[in-house]
Amino acid sequence: MDNTILIPVAVGAGSAIVFFVIGFVTGRLQIKAKLAAARQDGDRIVADAQKEAETMFKEKMLELRDEQLRLRTSLENEIREKKDEIARQERSLKDRDAHLKTSKEEVDKRRKEAEKLINANQQKQKAIDEKQELLTRQVRESQEQLERIANLSKDQAVAQLKESLVDQARDDCAEMIKEMRDEARRQVNKEAKEIVVAAIQRSAADHSVENTVSVVQIPNDEIKGRIIGREGRNIRAFEAATGVDIIVDDTPETVVISGFDPFRREIARQVLEKLIADGRIHPARIEELVKKIEKEMEDSLQAVGEAACIEAGVAGLHREMVKLVGRLKYRTSYGQNILQHSIETAHLTGLMASQLDLDAKLGRRAGLLHDIGKAIDRYTEGTHVQIGVELAKKYR
Repeated sequence: MDNTILIPVAVGAGSAIVFFVIGFVTGRLQIKAKLAAARQDGDRIVADAQKEAETMFKEKMLELRDEQLRLRTSLENEIREKKDEIARQERSLKDRDAHLKTSKEEVDKRRKEAEKLINANQQKQKAIDEKQELLTRQVRESQEQLERIANLSKDQAVAQLKESLVDQARDDCAEMIKEMRDEARRQVNKEAKEIVVAAIQRSAADHSVENTVSVVQIPNDEIKGRIIGREGRNIRAFEAATGVDIIVDDTPETVVISGFDPFRREIARQVLEKLIADGRIHPARIEELVKKIEKEMEDSLQAVGEAACIEAGVAGLHREMVKLVGRLKYRTSYGQNILQHSIETAHLTGLMASQLDLDAKLGRRAGLLHDIGKAIDRYTEGTHVQIGVELAKKYR
């Protein structure tokens, strides 16, 4: 009975132990398999993460390089624009210095004229004082003579009086002759001055001082960016085609054209105004308009010259000489417009020639053309006098 019970129990216990061992071994194997699979998954995830990290690193490096290149390009453009702006400001300062120098020369000239007038008045006052002293001395001498005569006999007094009168008359005659000569000189100078003053009063005109800049008004400040263009290509093309400098600063709705040649500056002003009105601002359009305006300006010189000849009363000039007279409209000297100066000079020389009974027509012609060499002295070697002589010989 006991053996019958123990055998199944032993068998069951053995089976349990066998199953436990089998389950334990099987579990260990499964755990090892899962661990191996987990390691493989972990290695694969790590490898994928490394690849992804490398890819992201390369992408970020490329982005950083692109950003660095963009920043460098932007910085170089900004530096170039700053340099251009500094150069334009330096040119503008030079132009202003030249203008101030011209104004200073004009002030010095007027100061010297004032000093001459003051010296002349001082000399006149000195001459008056000398005459007053001479009269006082003569009165004193006469009184002394009268006192001496009072102690003389009649014949002696008469003889001495005659001698004194003769000497006095001789001195008075010499003084009168000297005064007459001085008066004649003064009268000649006075009449000459009256002729000049009369001519100036009849024909003098106001002249405005020509600056070295022209101001162009623009509708809004957005146009400034279009005038400059991408990376400054429009403004560089404009300056190269017109030969002037463009100053684009913070002044609202204003662009400044700077240049010493008023003719080129006027061309640049008209071109810029047409570009702003048209709206198409690019290098090809700029060159096209510059050529067009240059031709129109050249054609207008003939009309300007003819009008000046009519105003000055000069006729019969060669066609090319008339055109050169028109070009003087765009030339200045010592702050004065040469065309207006030449017209005024023509009136002055004509009036002075009439006063002196000379050929008034020839006088007006000489006055109008006396500075004709300055029309092309910027482009031709030699002084304006030498150039004017050659032009007069060429276009008789």
